[in-house]
Amino acid sequence: NIVLGKTNTFSSYGGVVFGYNNTISGAHSAVTGGHSNTASGRGSGVSGGANNEASGVSSSVSGGYSNEASGIGSSVSGGLYNKASGNFSAVTGGTTNEASGTFSDESGGSRNEASGISSSVNGGLSNKASGSYSAVAGGQKNEASGYDSDVSGGFFNAASGLDSAVSGGSHNEGSGYYSAVNGGNSNEASGYYSDVSG
Repeated sequence: NIVLGKTNTFSSYGGVVFGYNNTISGAHSAVTGGHSNTASGRGSGVSGGANNEASGVSSSVSGGYSNEASGIGSSVSGGLYNKASGNFSAVTGGTTNEASGTFSDESGGSRNEASGISSSVNGGLSNKASGSYSAVAGGQKNEASGYDSDVSGGFFNAASGLDSAVSGGSHNEGSGYYSAVNGGNSNEASGYYSDVSG
């Protein structure tokens, strides 16, 4: 092990620890700066920041505060209180976001969650992408729960049907297979290939 700095600790082998009060406990793990960070997963790494932990195998945390990467190959890049718990998941900035689905991705915003397989949330507040291959792009309290569904902005919108889409507005829902709602308020597309505009 290579150890530099004050009050750093190690309990495994082949690692590197710099900074202050940092810990490496996974084999071949590294903490390269910051303070009170922990790299406990095998081959994991933390690059700066404070109170961060990389506990998954080959996981990483790049700065920020109180972030955790616990899934295999997961990563968190900055921000506060973010979690990448799904295998090969990623969170990029923001606060209190979580990528819990395998291959899921969350970018910025606050209190968002990408829990579906290969799902994504891009910013906004309290949005959820729970369907496999689903996506939510901004807005507030939107959810894409259908397989390959999509919500683009607005608030309190839901895309629950297979391959459904809701584009903006509020309180809209695409519940039918291949349905779409384009803006407006309190609209619902419930039939197969149905479409509501404004």
